[in-house]
Amino acid sequence: MQWFTGNSSEGQIENYVKTSNKAIQELVDQRDELQRTLGSYTETCAQLEARVSKLQVEYDSEKAGVAATSALLRKQDAAMEASLTMIQNLQAATAPFEQLLAKDAKAAEAAAAAAVIEAHARDGMLSEAEAGAAEALVLAGQGHLFM
Repeated sequence: MQWFTGNSSEGQIENYVKTSNKAIQELVDQRDELQRTLGSYTETCAQLEARVSKLQVEYDSEKAGVAATSALLRKQDAAMEASLTMIQNLQAATAPFEQLLAKDAKAAEAAAAAAVIEAHARDGMLSEAEAGAAEALVLAGQGHLFM
C-alpha cells in the first residue's frame, strides 16, 4: 500500500481508511433507501394499474349500458311513431262515422224539439206564432234553444 499512500503517515492512512469506509457505508445506506423507495413506488404503481383496470371495466360496463339504453329508446321511439300512425289512421277511418252520429244526434234533437212544440201547441201552451218561431229554430238547427 506504499505505492497508494506515498509518504503518508500511518495516522493519515487510518484517516483515509475511516473516511473511505464512512463514504462506502453512506453509499450503502443510500442504496438501501433507494431500494426501499423503489419497492414502495413499484407497489404503488401496481395498485394504480389495478385501479385503472377496474375503472376500465366499469367504464366498459357503463358504455355498454348506455348503448343498450340508447337502442331501447330508439325502439320505443319507433314503436311510438307506429302507434301514432295507427291512431291517426283510426281517427281518419272513424271520422265519417262520427259525422253520421253527429247528424243522427242533431236529427234526434230536432225530432224531440218538434214533438215538444207539437205537444205544447196542441195543449194550447203555444200560440200559432210561437209554434212557428219554435219550428223555425228547429229547422235552423237551433232546436236546443227552444228546449
